[in-house]
Amino acid sequence: MRCTLNAVCVEEGNSAVALAVTVGTNPVPVLLTVCQHRPHTVWLVHTTGPRGTADYARRVAAVLGGWFPALTVHLLDVGADAADVTAIRAALRPLAGLPAGWACDYTGGTAVMSVLLAQTHRDAHLAVTGADRPDLRGYWDESGDRVHHDDGTTRRCAVPEGFTLDTIRRLHGYLSAPGPTPCSPALERGPCYARDLCRLAHAVLTGQQPPEVPVDQRDRELIGALLGSGDAAGAALELVVGALLTAAPLVLSRIPAPDEVHLNTKAITAAAPSSGDANELDVLARYGQRVVAISCKNRRNPQGILASALGEINQKARAVYGGATRPALTIIMDKAGESGGPHPAPDELSTLLLGPGMTLRGPHIITEADLRDLLAEVIGLRVGQPRLRPLLAQRFGLVSVAAVVPPAELPTGLDGPVLITTLSGNVLATVASAHRQRPRHVIVLGTPEFRDRVRATDLDAALGAPGATTRFVPIAMTALPALTRTIGALIAGVRGPVVVDVTGGTKTVSVAGYLAVAAASEAGRGDLRLCYTDIWSGSRRWFDGTTEPLGPMDDRIGQLLVAHASRPEAVSFRAVDPAALDVSGEKSPSRVLLARVMARLAALLPTARWYRPTLTLPGRAQDWNWLPPGYLLVTGNRLIGLYGHERLGKSADGLSEALFVDTLVAALGGDIARTLLVTDRDSPDAAYLSARYSQLVRRPFPPRVLTREHAEIVLTSADAAHELLDWLSR
Repeated sequence: MRCTLNAVCVEEGNSAVALAVTVGTNPVPVLLTVCQHRPHTVWLVHTTGPRGTADYARRVAAVLGGWFPALTVHLLDVGADAADVTAIRAALRPLAGLPAGWACDYTGGTAVMSVLLAQTHRDAHLAVTGADRPDLRGYWDESGDRVHHDDGTTRRCAVPEGFTLDTIRRLHGYLSAPGPTPCSPALERGPCYARDLCRLAHAVLTGQQPPEVPVDQRDRELIGALLGSGDAAGAALELVVGALLTAAPLVLSRIPAPDEVHLNTKAITAAAPSSGDANELDVLARYGQRVVAISCKNRRNPQGILASALGEINQKARAVYGGATRPALTIIMDKAGESGGPHPAPDELSTLLLGPGMTLRGPHIITEADLRDLLAEVIGLRVGQPRLRPLLAQRFGLVSVAAVVPPAELPTGLDGPVLITTLSGNVLATVASAHRQRPRHVIVLGTPEFRDRVRATDLDAALGAPGATTRFVPIAMTALPALTRTIGALIAGVRGPVVVDVTGGTKTVSVAGYLAVAAASEAGRGDLRLCYTDIWSGSRRWFDGTTEPLGPMDDRIGQLLVAHASRPEAVSFRAVDPAALDVSGEKSPSRVLLARVMARLAALLPTARWYRPTLTLPGRAQDWNWLPPGYLLVTGNRLIGLYGHERLGKSADGLSEALFVDTLVAALGGDIARTLLVTDRDSPDAAYLSARYSQLVRRPFPPRVLTREHAEIVLTSADAAHELLDWLSR
């Protein structure tokens, strides 16, 4: 049954007296869980500071206030350190005084915030009623539009009718740019009209006579320009991609129809609406709470713009619509472009961004051949292997498929110390945890997909301690009771000390680790500890409130990078000496300047490690010469990408290309990554880039631009050089 509250349609369900929600950098689940619980009072648990989520919490409160005027919203600040166990536990103490029956959702925030909120909820109900209420505790699974409760039950939640793309923009601090509506009149005419547009587009791409279909003359002429050049060709490709998404549900079962399809959407930051910098996205499709963002490029021989296009769609889409946005790139190219030549072909770039060694889910690339096949499926001409369903269901996540995990043979009879950890988006956190503890055995939990198995192999190579073993245990990361039993069985199979690290995996895995340790401790085990590895601050946070430094990790990070070279399709890293770089024949002033800056930094960091990335593909290897020439610097607990290029000026291509560079560095290093861009351009261009980075790169330290003027100061001034080192290691 559905009901309407203040013009917002929500699912009928059991309402809670109060709801506490952790707020992260994806605030959408907060709105949806409030609609599901329908509480009288909401507590938004957030952090402050440069990495804080206070702004997200305030924007969520503003939207909730408009939807539910009678709802009371409290902002609960847990401090600037999202991993400070003692401070967060103290800040959550007021929740323990709420009447029994209050609920909590621990989807957002750090694992420390989630575990401590779950602990507060459990302890409060045990103290008041003598019984835990796992049915009132859970998290929102964005991949399946479901709330998973800690008692093992799940509940599908409908997206409110008042929820739109504009809602998502506002939650992330953006507004629609003034101008015409982004809704295409052609697509508003429905899926049947969209399929007729697909018929025209397929005929143009295959060189056939356009069919006689009831399409307006204006739309017919626009699609006729699909293989041309200029603005008309780009607009035609946008319309075709939008029509493809609109018409797809006519031929595919279980694939939902998009709630919104917008073309040429522009968003401006709410903090500076008059800046004139609009983030334009070619095609946006919203399916419930999911957003698919597609960049359309229609050029002959477009290899030179692939990197900039990928950087643009990846960073802009996720900045405006959140990290859960599924980006894609549709590109029209000629046969020479598809064959590769001196640059990677699109499928090779996709390998680079989606390969097992990367931590970031990169954009999917749709080539001209792919587009022809997709259009053929929509209009009923099935050619070869179907591609439409895998694209929409798997790549864009429009159909949730439960993972089938075979029963794992759990290791038993191990002598401690043992570390139980989970593979996360960045394997470096797992390496850091094992590096600090030096356990005898490491038990690594992870999904059974090939990507995680490869990462477990990398982990084994990076640990490399004599006598230590790494055991990989495949798990499903959604059912908390089963996860708690699995971790409990692993603990029971160890003789001696066990540390459970809750840093990686889903929040359910983190909470399951806490519950398993709590149950075993209550049963008499006194050699168990729970921790969180904060790779950002270089420390390990114990849940008893103590903290210890991780120590330098140069060698371990270096070993992890080198381990990538053992796979057939990956990015490998060749060690280099900045002092020995020969730039005598280099024609680019920016690259010469980069080499001088690197030599200066190398003199100040004698123990640092330097690497040159190489894209390793089946049968051949090549340098990143199709990107701004770059290197990686590993020092302490930081991984820094350094790049130099002439186009890092005030231009769309320069900005997008630099965004792609930062995407790659962030994919490798996550929170510990920095990007230093060196350019021979002047200061005004650098100021423009820095301002745009602050808007688009949602990390505490966006890429830094070093101009010719600033670089010369670094090369001659010890104070300036050490200030740069401080920024790199901060």
